[in-house]
Amino acid sequence: MSFDSPPSPSPRQPRRRFLGQLGLAAATLTTGGAIAPAFAEADPNRDLAHPTSSDWDMSWVAKLSSATYKVAFDSTTMDDGMAGDRAAMMLDQYHEVYGTTDADIRVVLVMRQLGTAMGINDAMWERYPIDDRNKNDSTKTPAQRNPYWASRPDRSPQENSSQLEPLTKRGVIVLVCNVALTNVARAMARATDKNADEVVAEFRKNLIPGATLVPSGVFGMVRAQNAGCAYMRAS
Repeated sequence: MSFDSPPSPSPRQPRRRFLGQLGLAAATLTTGGAIAPAFAEADPNRDLAHPTSSDWDMSWVAKLSSATYKVAFDSTTMDDGMAGDRAAMMLDQYHEVYGTTDADIRVVLVMRQLGTAMGINDAMWERYPIDDRNKNDSTKTPAQRNPYWASRPDRSPQENSSQLEPLTKRGVIVLVCNVALTNVARAMARATDKNADEVVAEFRKNLIPGATLVPSGVFGMVRAQNAGCAYMRAS
């Protein structure tokens, strides 16, 4: 798929402006399709019995052990920020039904395939053509900030509540697929005629604040389920 031919938007009425899906479908679909729910393990801290490679930060698993309710959303597409909507909905509705606090429920967003760009910070969105749908239209400009990250003054409090910055402050865990991120970075290197290895290293250092890089989105989804998370597709 070419950079100027993004997938069509979802037929649902969008809460926010639908952005192009990077035109990177061929690059980011290497992590496979939907994942079947896995059996939860008895002890979410099972990593303590199996030494973890220092190459990967697995501290997010321990954060699941203190929560009574847990869910992981498989975020394979940006889909107008639907993953953030789902996360905010789960937090708020559990509060409504059970009178819980944010500490009682843990939401994991696994950003993989075409959803990977949501986990990339503003600096990369500004520096590279991550959203270049409008590059052939002189009246429009590509997004130069991650539109799913920060709250904005032109949005209502309810809309802002599903942005990733306030969600991470509420304890939402964001995992970013290293396989898809690498492919996105290599595509951006080709688009800007830069050294691919250098751009990959740059992208890995520029996730949104609080996000954790995992070997693959599939690994992140399965590991979250092992630790007791229910599985849901984000869209």
